[in-house]
Amino acid sequence: MTIDNCAGIIGLELFGGGQQLSGIRLLDLQSSTIIYPHIASSEIWWTGIAAYNCQPTTNLLNFSIFNDAGKIIAKHSQQLEGFERFVSSAAALNFPEEAAWFRIDAEQPLTGFELFGTSNGRQLAGYSGMEIVGNSGVFAKLEKEGFTGIALANSTSRPARVTLQAFDDSGRPVGATRTINLAAYEKRSRTAEQLLDHELSAATYVSYTSDQPLAAFQLNGTSDGLLLDALPALH
Repeated sequence: MTIDNCAGIIGLELFGGGQQLSGIRLLDLQSSTIIYPHIASSEIWWTGIAAYNCQPTTNLLNFSIFNDAGKIIAKHSQQLEGFERFVSSAAALNFPEEAAWFRIDAEQPLTGFELFGTSNGRQLAGYSGMEIVGNSGVFAKLEKEGFTGIALANSTSRPARVTLQAFDDSGRPVGATRTINLAAYEKRSRTAEQLLDHELSAATYVSYTSDQPLAAFQLNGTSDGLLLDALPALH
């Protein structure tokens, strides 16, 4: 479904079933490259993938699948007819076990999103892939009753130098600034505490800056296994 002549309208698409519910903000954005910066595929977790051909003509999608170190470990192609959508899971696409993230390069503009869920039907979270790449951003929420995971994927062929800092609600820094280096196409995913190498009970958000564009998002889950949300870094 598409919505036309909707300037000034804010929209949300909801996904649910059983005890799961998640929402993704509707965006009027398209790109010939979409990055999906995390793949979770196990007995507990699954990753859902969606892409939509925004054009009336046939579009060829080329998938490049990377491991954590930034090496391309597989490639895959998928053709979409005009205004056709592609929906699958990492498991159904038979991504290699060490797959950490992937990129779609298309001949024409696309839009797309990614979903994460648990096989027990209790947790679901997703986000749009349209505003996920930038040289700086803020992870606006640190979960206090569970965990916050952060994923950073270097989207370029150049090494990236990334600076991270945690803050409290008043904007005061919590702990020292942490700098990490990412090789070309390398991905780093850790809890917020592991990534900054500091205890963060007094912190409420984390910022990053990088000399190369990164695909970055956070995943927040509660310790009771009932709530989950995924948020792209705010640019």
